[in-house]
Amino acid sequence: MSGPILARDTDPTGFTAALEALLEAVPDGLCATFLDAEGETIDLATRVDPYAARVYSAELALPLASLRDATRQLSMGPLRAVSLVGAVRSAVLHCVADGCDLLLVVEGATPLARASYECARAARCLALETGVSTRRAVSLRPEGATGEAPRAFLEDGRVRRVAAVLGAPDATLTEALLVRTLEGDECVIARDPATQRWFRL
Repeated sequence: MSGPILARDTDPTGFTAALEALLEAVPDGLCATFLDAEGETIDLATRVDPYAARVYSAELALPLASLRDATRQLSMGPLRAVSLVGAVRSAVLHCVADGCDLLLVVEGATPLARASYECARAARCLALETGVSTRRAVSLRPEGATGEAPRAFLEDGRVRRVAAVLGAPDATLTEALLVRTLEGDECVIARDPATQRWFRL
């Protein structure tokens, strides 16, 4: 369903530009909603009725909570993203921060690789707007941190190279570091004790 993004029924927020850019990047996207843990819509951009877009968010709240419980019980670590393919509509959901997620609903049973990529990129923009990526104070690496400084980490299945280790975001997290990538992005990464691989938080 390629078409124009509908006029807003609420005032724009700091999240609006990222949501609209996501829909522009995914022509078959029906709506992009930024939602809280209860399924309430914080902001949205949509090509369908805004009420319907808000219903999509609300309907996912309980299944999403169940999925998060399952990943904890399976020691999988925090849930980062979910893709759902249906006969009529598909969806990509990406975690932005604790209690906040980005939902992109797409027309049809379409391959979701491009939608997943664009959703991850939009989620990073939303995280910046919420202050998730900038609120952590940088300190020296905590005492007792083990292992050599990471040279790379995993983000959404991609390997990203580390240009510099800036410090520790929290003195209580001995296996988390604030790093700068070769592209100039600043990220908080953590080591998975099971695999000893670094990944973005």
